[in-house]
Amino acid sequence: MSEIQSVSIAGVRVVANEVSLPQWLRRWSSTARVGDLRLNVRGGRPLAAPGPSACFVDGVDRLEVSFLMGRYHLVTRDLGGNVVRSACFDERTGEVDVVLDAGSGGAPFDRGLLEWLVLDRLGMRRGFVLSACGIVREGRALVFAGGPGSGRTTIAELLQRNAGTRILSDDAVALYESRRQGFVATAWPWPEDGAFRNRGAGALKACHRIRRAPIVLAEPLVGIAARDALGCLVRRPVGDNEACERIETAFERCSGAIPTIRLGFPPDARLARFVGGESTSRRAPAPRVPALATP
Repeated sequence: MSEIQSVSIAGVRVVANEVSLPQWLRRWSSTARVGDLRLNVRGGRPLAAPGPSACFVDGVDRLEVSFLMGRYHLVTRDLGGNVVRSACFDERTGEVDVVLDAGSGGAPFDRGLLEWLVLDRLGMRRGFVLSACGIVREGRALVFAGGPGSGRTTIAELLQRNAGTRILSDDAVALYESRRQGFVATAWPWPEDGAFRNRGAGALKACHRIRRAPIVLAEPLVGIAARDALGCLVRRPVGDNEACERIETAFERCSGAIPTIRLGFPPDARLARFVGGESTSRRAPAPRVPALATP
């Protein structure tokens, strides 16, 4: 009897047959039997991608993507160059036929293949992923976006001490549009070794482009400045041009609808007090920045 396992990631439901759910993904498990992605998994000899392919290297393995006959072909190689799994993805139906090399010890849920597929579906749902720390406070989400070393994990560590604050992620946050709540923020599972990963979601209140500073400094950004500040931090599925266009449209809608603020912060408790609505400096106008003040 086939085993059915399913997960729900940023509103995208993934249902797979004959798959063992890895420990790091268990917190996203669901009871759904119908999903946006349906993975049909079998053992066998995975094949290389047909035709020219685009390549994505994440430091753990390499994902090659090619498009042929109306379908995407995805091949994952380990760092030694060995093919460990391949997949044929029909974007229209959401069907994914995965061939897994049982001897490689890999799984279709490993980073690379599944992340690419969920990014594609998330784009269809008017959503995207931002390299950011995300928190929820009183049902509203705040996002603190930045590249490596910008302080995303520091912010998560500081704000987790703030009463009533829930950390979604310290590395990446998925944002997607809801008819009832506008844009919603939730955690993104990849990379799976992140320090903070928690289920939960909140209506997005503001996005912040973060940098280190001696004191808390906040500067509202609008128009092109807001898009430029965050656009370079949006994650896109390499080789999937249609999904990238949908993701770009979703990002444009979000940057036009949600306040964007350039935020300088010191690596101490002053930021936590500031997010809570308490000004800690004359140059930190918490009451005048609606995105940061307590609702």
